[in-house]
Amino acid sequence: MDEFLLSAINGFAGKSDFWDSAILFVSASYFFKGLIPVTLLWFLWFLTDREDNKRRAQIIATGLTSCVAIFVGIALALSLPKKLRPIHDPDAVNIVNIPIDMPTRALEGMSSMPSDHAVMFFSLAVGTLMWNRTVGSLLLIQAFLIVSLPRVYLGLHWPADIVVGAIAGSLGAFLLVPLLTKAIEPIIAKDHGRVLAAFGMTFGFLVTFQIASMFESARALAGAFLAIFT
Repeated sequence: MDEFLLSAINGFAGKSDFWDSAILFVSASYFFKGLIPVTLLWFLWFLTDREDNKRRAQIIATGLTSCVAIFVGIALALSLPKKLRPIHDPDAVNIVNIPIDMPTRALEGMSSMPSDHAVMFFSLAVGTLMWNRTVGSLLLIQAFLIVSLPRVYLGLHWPADIVVGAIAGSLGAFLLVPLLTKAIEPIIAKDHGRVLAAFGMTFGFLVTFQIASMFESARALAGAFLAIFT
């Protein structure tokens, strides 16, 4: 089934320079992946009445849950048995089409199971869906069509990697968003003054920037520290 679905999606790759270039661009663009949900979360934050502490707590809880989700996805990829990505799997050479201009060494050496993209973005979408059906539904569509499907098309993931990642992210959202909302709501209900409020907004910006960029700078910083101290 995994090979059949991969062939059905990846089978169109390598046949059109326009489509291959377009999907490569979308897959690599943080504008299409992370900036869309982050912008919608900020929009909902400013749209929400200042006295609606529960809704604001839900927004914060959803963002924090997606942060937890991506690190869970990375931890799973490191701890589960290593699975080669389709473009690197010698057993899949007869069923994988390499897109035009696709760097064949992309993500080489990194296990494909599960997709950390799917874990994070489905967590973000399902977390939002729990308190806003309209925006949550849009983010589910975005997580599938814009984030996940192109990665199968490009041969970076097997369909099962996406499914497992989506399930892990969704379960994480169902478990964590309600718990974090209850913990955060009484905190934001208090009047912390302008200075602490400014720190809170600044921290929110930094966190959502990392979400929008898939924690690229944080990963690079962590990699530099590991290189220095190991």
